[in-house]
Amino acid sequence: MIWEAGYSPIRDSDDAEGFLISFEMEPHATLPKALKALTKVVASGKIEWLFEDKEGWKLNLDRCFKQLSELRPHPWLKGTVTPLIEVETHQHPIFDDVRPTTTLRIWVSEKEIQLSQPQRIFLSHKGIDKPLVRQYFSVLQTIGFDVWLDEDAMVAGVSLERALLSGMRSSCAAVFFLTPNYVDENYLATEIDYAMAQKRQRGDQFSIITLLLAEESGRLPQIPDLLKQFVWKQPKNPLQALEEILRALPIAVRQIAPRQI
Repeated sequence: MIWEAGYSPIRDSDDAEGFLISFEMEPHATLPKALKALTKVVASGKIEWLFEDKEGWKLNLDRCFKQLSELRPHPWLKGTVTPLIEVETHQHPIFDDVRPTTTLRIWVSEKEIQLSQPQRIFLSHKGIDKPLVRQYFSVLQTIGFDVWLDEDAMVAGVSLERALLSGMRSSCAAVFFLTPNYVDENYLATEIDYAMAQKRQRGDQFSIITLLLAEESGRLPQIPDLLKQFVWKQPKNPLQALEEILRALPIAVRQIAPRQI
């Protein structure tokens, strides 16, 4: 079995890309037969970036680019994804007596990769501002995000710091709701530290979103020193604040399933 990897345009779009791995198979090989041969190759240990679990075949892009060092990965080629697997048989366009070629294609688009990334959003706030933050929590959940809010995400008996770290690691973004009540101390300082660590580790795959929310009197909060290096926004109203959050996220929004009536 001969295989190669590279990039391929998405079929219905000229300005987007996907990642393609092709395996040359026996002529006229069916998909079940091709997958059986692929299983043997994976079991031999020659390929570390492809595996099968209860949900089907998975492609680990991080391992893929470690093994295929000759390829230059794009920033969005990260994580473990479920690829499209298909078999294509090609006959020579001119000479019918030439042996046909059959290819097993393992392909994934940029959009699918983005949708496979964590969709959770971590909401950092002062306890006194929870009624305000709960409004954003509700809207973001309706849009299709998994939202981390301390009182909802924490299980009784779990260490607070451990819960904060777990919540941050499983999120694609941390939103800091800064009001005059927000003070960079205790667990709020810990949340900033954890967000900074995720940003250093994951780069463009993790966003730190800072919103400055003024009081009715117009008084604004102070920005913690560690957050000053990132772009911050001062929305004029809740709708604008929501737009800023969605615009800054490093991932696409999942399609929302219709409500059952």
